[in-house]
Amino acid sequence: MTWIRWGSGSESDIPVPRDWDGDGKTDIAVYRGAGLINWFIIPSKTGIPYGVSFGGALTDRPVPGDFDKDGKADIAIYRKGTGAWYVVPSSGGAVTGVGWGGPAFLPVTLNRLSIF
Repeated sequence: MTWIRWGSGSESDIPVPRDWDGDGKTDIAVYRGAGLINWFIIPSKTGIPYGVSFGGALTDRPVPGDFDKDGKADIAIYRKGTGAWYVVPSSGGAVTGVGWGGPAFLPVTLNRLSIF
């Protein structure tokens, strides 16, 4: 068993494990709602951690998935306050936003931990 400490251990850290680098392996990642950098990822292919600034509003919930179907997870948030989804495609291109839901809804993803 391998033990890795990643994240601050604070209540704001939400685990968001996905295949972020497209190598078929789940990578360790944390979403932190507060701060300048919100996504902290350790890709299994290189092992070199990196951070991404995206999201961070109080009502943002991480909802990563492979929305552009390139085999890599895309950074995405559901903004509960407005019912909007925002996706940063891993294949490049502009951030995509779509309204679907609202303040009374919670997003459903494969990672149930990411909605709380």
